[in-house]
Amino acid sequence: MTKISCGKCGECLAGRPEKCVHLTIRPKKKLKPGDADWSSKCVGCGATPTVYTGHGDDSCGPCTFGESETAGGNW
Repeated sequence: MTKISCGKCGECLAGRPEKCVHLTIRPKKKLKPGDADWSSKCVGCGATPTVYTGHGDDSCGPCTFGESETAGGNW
């Protein structure tokens, strides 16, 4: 059997994908880098939305740009 691993936690997903905390059941809307991602939390402070990068290490506006005016997706 082929071992399938989650890109974030490295847990084996073969046969038990529902056990991975990073797995999303619904497919995400196709986002482009720079879009506001309301489905994930900032890795630094836990705020939403994040600035989508496509790498899974997304941060909110203030953590990304260093400007409080970017809170709430205002970028």
